[in-house]
Amino acid sequence: MTLMKRSVINPILVMSGGLTLISGLFLMFHFESHFAKAIHQIGGVLMIIFAIMHLVVNRKALLTSVRGRFHIFAALVFAVCIAIMAVKGVHVPHHHKHLVIKSVSEKAD
Repeated sequence: MTLMKRSVINPILVMSGGLTLISGLFLMFHFESHFAKAIHQIGGVLMIIFAIMHLVVNRKALLTSVRGRFHIFAALVFAVCIAIMAVKGVHVPHHHKHLVIKSVSEKAD
């Protein structure tokens, strides 16, 4: 069994994305534990690795769909945005979450 087959890459990509999604929801709603953080990090790393493998395996279809200068420019902008988010991370400061919850509860009163 070779690892560079769609039948191997796609299910692992979907499962690692699902793990990252579920553990991310736990973390977002403050059900924080070392286990949830570890699952989130491992799932995220696996998802990135298998997403790159997915792009390599499907490069012909990707290259035929990206034609013309606009499509190439859009794909590059998308790749740069994803790289920035991967390196910098998407983070909402903890104190902002409390401000949003407080302002919503004040309007309800």
